[in-house]
Amino acid sequence: MENQCLSKKFFHMAHSILENHSELELSEANIREVKDLMNNSKKSFIKSTAEIETIAVDLMAEMWDVSPDSDKIYKLLDKKYTLKKESVKALMGAFLSLKKMLSKEQLCKLYGFCKAHAHAEKKDGSCKR
Repeated sequence: MENQCLSKKFFHMAHSILENHSELELSEANIREVKDLMNNSKKSFIKSTAEIETIAVDLMAEMWDVSPDSDKIYKLLDKKYTLKKESVKALMGAFLSLKKMLSKEQLCKLYGFCKAHAHAEKKDGSCKR
């Protein structure tokens, strides 16, 4: 669950940076860096999510077996949660990379844009959470 929440926050921040790149005075290199970070993070997130879901299917199949192999179950659990941990760390690294890319002034502007956007969504009821 943590990786989905963090994923949403990361991609929201990245989209906000790209939408407001001119107000944030980002260079073309910075814009390319944000886009690359988004694409690579999305690919990695998709792969890890698929692998985690596949392990969950294997785990359930083993649990429903007539005589489940506890060693196999524990190995699958270890693998599943190792992948989840690695996925969260990768997303956190990408999120921190976005923040490091911006100056304090740029971050303040970005947070202002995000707050204004959230306030506008609440006001007109367009935000479906």
